[in-house]
Amino acid sequence: MTKDEIILTEAYTLNFEYDEQYLELMIENGLFVEQGKWCELVNILLVMMPYGMVIAGMNSDEKRDFYNSIDMMDQWQKLRVRNKKEFQVEDSTYLADIGLYYFENTEWEKLFLKLFLELDPHDYLDYYVVPTIQNYFQEIKKETPLDTASYILKQLDFRLDINKQGENSGGMASMPFVWILFESLDLGCGFDLVPCEFSEEQMDYISRQFELVQDGTEEVYKINFGEIKDLDIILKLGIDGSALKLLDEIEDNLRKLIIKHTD
Repeated sequence: MTKDEIILTEAYTLNFEYDEQYLELMIENGLFVEQGKWCELVNILLVMMPYGMVIAGMNSDEKRDFYNSIDMMDQWQKLRVRNKKEFQVEDSTYLADIGLYYFENTEWEKLFLKLFLELDPHDYLDYYVVPTIQNYFQEIKKETPLDTASYILKQLDFRLDINKQGENSGGMASMPFVWILFESLDLGCGFDLVPCEFSEEQMDYISRQFELVQDGTEEVYKINFGEIKDLDIILKLGIDGSALKLLDEIEDNLRKLIIKHTD
């Protein structure tokens, strides 16, 4: 942000009433790093930690209200991309609102979500994490694993690239906020919904259903599960099994997390 942008933020005006000298003092003392016209906070934890400590110190009713207020399930989804060489690249259009501060950085967002687990584990799990995940699982779990996998893949508009060797060479998905929560707390990763490799039999099936297209230096089969109506494709590729396995892992990891932080 520029100096003018910082001075005009709600947080700055609330505390310093547009007085620029306080920003200059913060730069001189190393709180901000000045790079040309840009000013960067030296460490985002300088904002997060005091904020998190205030929340952790609230009484139960205040904390319950706060955690309910950060229910971002219905907010914008985040575009996530994974490729084989770089493993994971993120392009964030999601805005995480934490009081007076706004983050557009995915790693900061994950850090923020994990911060409360360290500062206020019991109430954070009880008031926010567990209800959020339980509500999501009630939404996505259908009569069969196949129907469940199909629902999630469509919800995420999941797209998969498979190379001629049968390797999962990349993917893209529009992740609802709850999947960012899963990753932040190390419960599971949305890209694990699909297998890493496919058998010779499965590749024979893929080659009959989809066309090879040039993608950079290699040829791949591109599958858009958001548009697929034939559930047999999901079944033949074994994605119903891999999706169910991931959901079981998320539930198991959540149980372990609760036990770890139980007094």
